[in-house]
Amino acid sequence: MTRKKKNAGLLSLRFVFSYSSTFSGAHSVAAEASVSVNDDLNLLYTGLPSYPEYSTASTITIFGADAFAVSLDQGNSPLVGASRYGKGRVIAAGTGDYFNLTASTDTTEGKVTKNMLLWLTEDKSPNPATGATNHYSNALTGTDRLQLITKNDVSRGGALPIDQTVVSSWTNQLLDPLIYPIAYVDPRNVSNAEAIALEAYVKNGGSVIVTEKGWIMADYPSDAIRSQSKDPQNVKITDYPVQWLLNQAGLAINYDWLCTNGTNPKPSLDQVTRVNLSYLTDALKQVEENTKTFMDYAIAGENAPQDVWERINSSVIQGWKSIVSKNVYLSGVKSDIDVVMSTLALPLDRLQKPYTSVLVQYRSAVSSLDEAGVKYAGADVFPGKVDDTTPRVTKTIAVNMAYADTSYLRMASSPGHWVSTGSYAPPGGEITVEVPADEPDLIVQIGAHSDDLTSEWAKITKWDRLPSVVLKKKLNPGLNRINSPYGGLVYIIPAKSKAGRTVSVTIGGVVQAPYYVLGQTSEQAWKDTIRNYPAPWAELQSNHIMLTVPSDDIRMLDNPQQLMAKWDEIYGLYENMAGLAPNKPLPNKGMDNWPFRYFGDKQITNGWMQTGCPIMLYQGETETSKMLVNLDDIQHNGWGFWTELGHDFQMSAWTWSDNWEVTNNLHSLHVEEYYGNASRLKDSFPQAAQFVANTDPNKNFDSIDDPFVKLVMFAQLKYAYGWDFYAKLHTAYREMDQSSLPTDDQQKRNKFVLTASRIAGENLLEFFDGWGLKYSSNARDVVTALGLPKPANPIWYLTADIDKPQTIPQFQMSATATSEELVSENNAASMVLDGNPSTIGHTK
Repeated sequence: MTRKKKNAGLLSLRFVFSYSSTFSGAHSVAAEASVSVNDDLNLLYTGLPSYPEYSTASTITIFGADAFAVSLDQGNSPLVGASRYGKGRVIAAGTGDYFNLTASTDTTEGKVTKNMLLWLTEDKSPNPATGATNHYSNALTGTDRLQLITKNDVSRGGALPIDQTVVSSWTNQLLDPLIYPIAYVDPRNVSNAEAIALEAYVKNGGSVIVTEKGWIMADYPSDAIRSQSKDPQNVKITDYPVQWLLNQAGLAINYDWLCTNGTNPKPSLDQVTRVNLSYLTDALKQVEENTKTFMDYAIAGENAPQDVWERINSSVIQGWKSIVSKNVYLSGVKSDIDVVMSTLALPLDRLQKPYTSVLVQYRSAVSSLDEAGVKYAGADVFPGKVDDTTPRVTKTIAVNMAYADTSYLRMASSPGHWVSTGSYAPPGGEITVEVPADEPDLIVQIGAHSDDLTSEWAKITKWDRLPSVVLKKKLNPGLNRINSPYGGLVYIIPAKSKAGRTVSVTIGGVVQAPYYVLGQTSEQAWKDTIRNYPAPWAELQSNHIMLTVPSDDIRMLDNPQQLMAKWDEIYGLYENMAGLAPNKPLPNKGMDNWPFRYFGDKQITNGWMQTGCPIMLYQGETETSKMLVNLDDIQHNGWGFWTELGHDFQMSAWTWSDNWEVTNNLHSLHVEEYYGNASRLKDSFPQAAQFVANTDPNKNFDSIDDPFVKLVMFAQLKYAYGWDFYAKLHTAYREMDQSSLPTDDQQKRNKFVLTASRIAGENLLEFFDGWGLKYSSNARDVVTALGLPKPANPIWYLTADIDKPQTIPQFQMSATATSEELVSENNAASMVLDGNPSTIGHTK
């Protein structure tokens, strides 16, 4: 049966789906034979048992009526797609490796390229002026030569029967399908006008091949692409004009990174159907409407509904996000989104309402600060409600444009450069931001809570809040009008550092938020007025720490000066242990006054707290955010707070992969000890001592499951040599030449053993042997060659109470004697410690 055009809003290769704005009721599915697709696949796999895979390819979305998948990763995700469009044809591949004009036709790569060229030219019209057939099959027989046009040199002197013409612009008048039947298009250097010209070229019979990794496109855009993006700091794959071109043909390159392994035989027609975006979208609808279950759509290896949901949800959201917003395919999706975002009830169970969930996820991905008057249902739940009667104000903020490059610190995360304004943007309401005429490098951010609950690795199946509530936009000099559908605290962010420059930014239409700055805000003004400001979120700032908490947490806070001074004191312990100070030269100079941020949140992606910029923790019934502003808690009950800031200070160079939840807590021990708290390790010392006493040569430190037992090893170096040991260790790693820093786990172990011994001034090999640390023989030789003395005492048995007499567990002791009675084995000296009161050690 010949392929037919279809006019439905959303189309698939073999199915037609009817989209309803309320997505209620069952959806009819009409099957069509796809004989031509099978013929196409046969040609594309001529002489090939399978297509190769490449380790960092991106996937392809297939959504057009005349588009189909060519190669599938393990029968699942498309890596190559093809489509007919107008009189022409299009191929899209997720890596340039699939099109190689220099490969021999005897190789797999050469055969793939040859088959693509054959398919792209098999029905080309002859050139009436030259008589050239424009068929690659004729070029292969020597009766013709294929003419290819490009802006890139892709043949590089290859021996194929292809003549390459390199042009400077795709709008060149030579873009004629009768002269050049094939165009190879690099997506990175195509303008909007050129994409329109290329579309006309395909419609008129030309063929286009586009190959590139989507993550390269989004993460490494050219200046030209960045300049035309809505958010130059966050370029999206749909900012590329080539993506618009591919979308016209029902194809899209996705922003993902697929680690592939193996080979892929020709897909069956059923497999081709099952990866089509419309089929996958309809699956989510059918499950939500209870007409099907997820297991009805399961493929090999999927044993639970969540497995199926994760695959289908990921494919649908990747597909939608890869289609430019004006494409007709998305019209039905947008209608459904409008309904959902105005009526959404939270919490949302994503497995029970998978179609609603993916609509919300897509809306979160494409939302902007340009949506006048739009307020999402759920915004009152989080970030929070602002009454219409709440006064709006205008205020002017001084923005420091200078910030230092802190990469010299070699720590996991340094503070961001957000300038808090003490202002809150009401959801759905317009605010204004007026920027000086001579300042083009400012960004506005609405919302504090940057944790995105749509992250695939988090696998969150229930949303207690809208999954993404932070939006940014580059500000233009002059007056900017901003509309956030979520609302939130307002921040101004310098996009470029400009030393010595401070600019004034005026913000209007905002609600006052409680905001205390140590050394600037009057405590009396705080008590009388500021803490009662109406915004739902408040901030307190010291020189180095910023706390963002629900305003209800601080309404009764009387001592912000004492609280934030204590937070600065805590922060000082981190810099002290890291060997940093404001008056030290680089690379040991402490950080400037951009603060580390702690944010309360209704829901986060990982654990009870989560590190980064900002550090995230829970608000609400658990009252963790209230502990942030409690003077006693931050000194005596703040292990979680200390832990997460410790993660930010971690150095990868001496933290191998099994210790990310270990070395960060050296800072926690430091704060804990400073404020006179009992050691968190007290319950871990017996297990640690037992591990060290074990004489099995195969024991391995990295096999210890309990991170607190592992922490004992690092803590014992402090017990033996003081906190200054770690200040010197951090300093040593910062001062190492970049080329000498370890790059893998084994190198990190080796370097740590050597560096620790040098700093201690003692040979620590016996210590690390006791702990089963698997350093290399070369590291042993290097440490031995230093000629350092061994520790005078067995530091591998030290505990936190080193100022008290040490009680050594009996299982760690042994008894020998120069004179013992061996006539009866019960009289040997070793019997003193066998734990049996009926035996006795006896001299000879």
